[in-house]
Amino acid sequence: LVQAAMIHDIGKVLLPSHIFRKRGERTLSEEREYKSHPEKAVEIVKTMFQKDSFSNWILFHHERWDGKGFPKGLKGEEIPCESRIIALANELDHILARHDDSETILKLLSEKSGTILDPNLVGKIELDHIEMIVESIQHLSVKKEIVKSNEKTEIQVKSYDSYSSVGQSFFIQSVHGKVTLPSNIKM
Repeated sequence: LVQAAMIHDIGKVLLPSHIFRKRGERTLSEEREYKSHPEKAVEIVKTMFQKDSFSNWILFHHERWDGKGFPKGLKGEEIPCESRIIALANELDHILARHDDSETILKLLSEKSGTILDPNLVGKIELDHIEMIVESIQHLSVKKEIVKSNEKTEIQVKSYDSYSSVGQSFFIQSVHGKVTLPSNIKM
């Protein structure tokens, strides 16, 4: 489930970038193209994971509890539980990108309960869960030690945590290691 959640929007890489940069409403053809990203994701994912259940979790992550989602218009319990969990995490991610007040975040999430999101899952999210997530995001930091020599510049990355944007979703990543830059790159 964690792997599926991490790559659920991978189909967006096959869409034209102007669809994501556009301000305002999409045209009907742009909207149709955007709504194809779950199927495109499944095409990619099936090359790595043969199980249909894994692919279906990704395919149905835009289905809505009220049946107004895509690609199939599934409703309520027809949507795989794993897809509903990915949808909840995805929605929370979008809200966290715009708000940092825990009460506001929980309120906005609750407003989507029973329409977009599974009300049983949303009901399990408590204010202290949101506070913990917000605090974690606010404490992300980068610690670097730059070592220069005649031939190259090395950056020793002690810890690197970032809240980064990919397409329209956000994720938290941690990378530990060392990056060596050619001598012609100045820091």
